[in-house]
Amino acid sequence: MFESSFNIDNLGKGNSFIHNLHPGAKVVIALGAILLNAMISSPLFSLMITIIFLILLILARIDFKIFFKGYVVIIYFTIGLIISYAIFVGFSLMMMFTVWINLTSMAMAVFFLMFTSPILQTLYGLEFLMHPLNYIKLPVNAIILISTIALSFIPILVSEVQRILYAMAVRGQDIRYAPIKEKIKIAVAVLIPLLISTLNRSETLASAIAVKNYDAWSPRSNILSVKWKLIDSIFILVVILSLYLSTILIK
Repeated sequence: MFESSFNIDNLGKGNSFIHNLHPGAKVVIALGAILLNAMISSPLFSLMITIIFLILLILARIDFKIFFKGYVVIIYFTIGLIISYAIFVGFSLMMMFTVWINLTSMAMAVFFLMFTSPILQTLYGLEFLMHPLNYIKLPVNAIILISTIALSFIPILVSEVQRILYAMAVRGQDIRYAPIKEKIKIAVAVLIPLLISTLNRSETLASAIAVKNYDAWSPRSNILSVKWKLIDSIFILVVILSLYLSTILIK
């Protein structure tokens, strides 16, 4: 009844050339594109970034049905920003295109990571890139652990919300058939038990970490053992060259 087909653990699974690249290389490309997009701030450059990542996703042979479901969120968010901007500043087609393409280009970089690397691999790639920061006493392991726990809680929270909605539907409060005012009341009623459940789970997890004597400063092994290869460096150079050529074309 309230089941969700969204499974964050299965999004990045695949066996294409891009899936088999080092996750650190894909993190470099995604973060680099987002930073360049923010610095250059050109709709045409954002359009070029969108095209580049769309080509990469096609080469990765992702399931575009799931991709379009995620992109619907970007469309709704874009419509909300355009309406807000039009109310306070004024409406123009150029403004509408600029907002849409900027959000799309940033979303494409995030989708590239989500659809070509599982979450744990992406975090492993981020930890791989941040490893030199350990030498200046920055707790990289602790940062990655916190990120892993936060992302792992997403499917847990989804299942917890489904459980609460089931319980409320059994008592006669089915959010699917309720009017808008009633839906707001039900949503507020869901937040309280969800918050309590999350805090209880967090306390249990913190106790488990403390019992296992976890030390953020101690070196630890990793379940993933992906080595950086020459093809990863070549892939980064090719994408960076494509972005550089894009900056030339828009001038």
